Amino acid sequence: MEAPKKFSWMTVFSLGFVWFGVHLGSGFATGNHVVSFFVRYGWPTVFIPALSVLLLAIVLHNGSQLAIRDDAYHYKKLTDSLYGPLKVVFSPLFEFFYFLILILAVAAVIAGAASLLLQELNIPYVAGIILFSILLLALNIFGTKLIIRVSSVLSLLMIITSVLIIIAGLKEGAVNLPSLMEQKPLPLGWWATLKSALFYVGFMSPGIAMFAPIVKEMQNPKTIAGGFIFGFVINAVILTGMAIMIFCFPDSYGETLPTLYIINLTGISWLKAMYIILLLGCLITTGVPLIYAVVTRFESVWTKGKGVFNEVKIRRASIAMICILFSLFISLAGLSRIVAIGYRYVGLVFTFILIIPAVFYLPVKLVKRKKELVR
Repeated sequence: MEAPKKFSWMTVFSLGFVWFGVHLGSGFATGNHVVSFFVRYGWPTVFIPALSVLLLAIVLHNGSQLAIRDDAYHYKKLTDSLYGPLKVVFSPLFEFFYFLILILAVAAVIAGAASLLLQELNIPYVAGIILFSILLLALNIFGTKLIIRVSSVLSLLMIITSVLIIIAGLKEGAVNLPSLMEQKPLPLGWWATLKSALFYVGFMSPGIAMFAPIVKEMQNPKTIAGGFIFGFVINAVILTGMAIMIFCFPDSYGETLPTLYIINLTGISWLKAMYIILLLGCLITTGVPLIYAVVTRFESVWTKGKGVFNEVKIRRASIAMICILFSLFISLAGLSRIVAIGYRYVGLVFTFILIIPAVFYLPVKLVKRKKELVR
């Protein structure tokens, strides 16, 4: 089927919702990301998240534009195009840390689900990790297509739920905001605050690898730009709203699931039930595609096998199992440590190898490429 060439509002909205679904993840939905990267740095919480999303939108937009201009719809080809003569060094470096992010993200999903099961159903943490890991493996083998189909619906429902949570939370805690902004003006200084926000963007920026194949179906620069503008609005509004809401409840900072803690304080039982169901759905629809990304990459290398491994499904299941076992081991550290330590260090690496070239070098490359096409 020929990819659409004309500007499409429907595609603009679809791209924005896909980005929100990718961005949501376990840390965002639980509130853990928000505390680790923004809230604990004081009053800049009221605007720094929006600036982070803006920078992330620029990185993803520029990468997507490069993908359609150079027909680079696989992340390896995209990074080769981005790094040019330096691709021998930086493309393998990108791939290594990209897969490290996938493993960490799956670990965060497992840890988030286990924390939720412990808190709400009193299922021991290790048992929760094992149960959810088995569920992810089963869904990755039998339900990948179904998960991909329901992801956009769950993303929309999570947007609605997030807005309701923010409204309920601010109604309860907004009265504390003025005094908290005075009491916690800038506890760690501007440098630490901006650095943390930059690392957040760094960790999220490899999403460029996920968007490269998506924009192949669009082929229209204005549609892609519109999609990221719309995505910026919904991501920035909800991330900032969640950050301000959590900032209003200092006792939530040390919780593994700050958002759930605040919902419990509001006493709205139907909102809590809605959140728990959608959070589990979000964790599943985040975890399955992440594992599938690892499977699709390594099955291209593991093309043949002996005995039972001669079957493609067995090889895929084996790769998925190895991925989950690595993630399961990391998830034992707990969601907060995965976000605060693992995400932060990987974010530092991608700040240098992706954000800087995507923001400062790539626009020049795109303009040069456009002039060449005109000639």
